[in-house]
Amino acid sequence: NNRMDGFPGLEPLNLGGAFNTGLSWKELILYAAGATVVVTGIGGVLCGAKSHSQLTSSVPKSMDPDLQTVMAGSMGSRNTRSQDANRSKGISSSDFNKLLEEILSRAVLLQKQGDHLASAEMFVTAAGLVPPQYGVQLHSSALQEFVAAGRYDLARDHLENIPPIGAENEALIAHELQLARFSLHLEDSKALEYLSKAEAIAHQTANKDKYLFTINKLRGEFYSKVREFSKAENILREVIDEQVQIHKEKGDKDLPKDVTGAFCELQKVYIAQGKPSIAMDILNNEILTLTSATYDDISYYWHLTHLAYIFIEYDYSQFAEQVWNEVLEMYESSYEELKEKTHAERTTFDERVLSIVTNTKNEMSVMYYNQGKLNKFKELQKELME
Repeated sequence: NNRMDGFPGLEPLNLGGAFNTGLSWKELILYAAGATVVVTGIGGVLCGAKSHSQLTSSVPKSMDPDLQTVMAGSMGSRNTRSQDANRSKGISSSDFNKLLEEILSRAVLLQKQGDHLASAEMFVTAAGLVPPQYGVQLHSSALQEFVAAGRYDLARDHLENIPPIGAENEALIAHELQLARFSLHLEDSKALEYLSKAEAIAHQTANKDKYLFTINKLRGEFYSKVREFSKAENILREVIDEQVQIHKEKGDKDLPKDVTGAFCELQKVYIAQGKPSIAMDILNNEILTLTSATYDDISYYWHLTHLAYIFIEYDYSQFAEQVWNEVLEMYESSYEELKEKTHAERTTFDERVLSIVTNTKNEMSVMYYNQGKLNKFKELQKELME
């Protein structure tokens, strides 16, 4: 379920609980082109086109001694550059491929077992042994695993040692923004340094305004994270006002999801200060005056789900329940009809409707369980199983 469909960059790593505030998979895109890991793809290229299941089922019972030697050297130095493993270790190409296959197999298995830190180290090792064009995907996977382990510090350290792919401004900006996001989660003021670097590069691009919006939004998020709420509010208000003016000039009926994302951060500023009613006022008196909130305006309803997560995080479950119910009122009847269609018969939008309703019911059921309302919990879980 894509519980963060409404914003770019807010799809969480762990979809299992309402209280998850982990960094998103989409935030882990390293470069403007979007280099996310696909283990089956890299494994197919480097390991004789074996599938994901074949790799995970072929893990040897004990690690090859040569692999231990290779890993000790690579992990000890945290080398992020491609190495000529065949020459340096004096092994044949076939033996090297076997070792690399074992590393990738173990990385995937550790990932499935939830040992994310060990999985990250395996991906780092593999990335150090392959040509740079394949290493990008492996480095990205390592970052995902560091974050899944809650080690934003290691993720940042690792990313700092990876040069951006190419010298294009877009790649350089994306690199600095990701470093800023890791620092934001660490509540480290280095986030502001990375954002300043990104801002300086952004002024040299044709898409300056787009980048500056993202940079300033992240600044607002940082100040909110470190509880400097006045700074956060001022920055977020400024970027929102600019985007709202552009939206009005264009005459579009629905707010873009990046703008609802900025509104969400502003609403969080007030919720974190114990002012949930102000967050609801922003919803009713500002956002709803700028967007249609119709069936087709699904980004608005994803915004409601994001707002609900924040209410839950700060123990305002009554407000969370209210906005989740709005989502169900709009889409539940269609959801029942869409469930009867085959996957081939459904449109992309149909899938988004199914996703938002499933997500909402699942998160509401978790809320009810935590409240001890077991009948409501069981009712929603039964509906999800039907």
